Amino acid sequence: MFFSDALQKVILIGLGSALGGNARYWLQECIQQRWGADLPVATFIVNITGTFILGLFISIMVEKAQPHEIRQFRLFFATGFLGSYTTFSTWQNETFSLTENGSFLLAAANAFGSLFVGFVAISLGMIVGRII
Repeated sequence: MFFSDALQKVILIGLGSALGGNARYWLQECIQQRWGADLPVATFIVNITGTFILGLFISIMVEKAQPHEIRQFRLFFATGFLGSYTTFSTWQNETFSLTENGSFLLAAANAFGSLFVGFVAISLGMIVGRII
């Protein structure tokens, strides 16, 4: 192997993170241009699609991939790309900002809606991944 195991991990995670961060930024820009930035719709959509894709990825990897493929794909895609693509800290900050502005109902809807729909999304991702 040309790279040490540790360096290979750094490269896989780094490349995935760069792609995931860019994907999140550009998707959020598109969503905010269409629906505005007053409500955290973009973060909600990014987090839900990210959890669905993670569920799909995990189930496909477990069912179809060889053990050596799982490690590299997991580092690049799950840890790097999806770790950078999803925005838990942004979600928390936006929820907090809603409470600071006195929008307690919207803050609760954002917090609990993301948790519930995220759970549904990862479940659906797992189911779809097992089917295909």
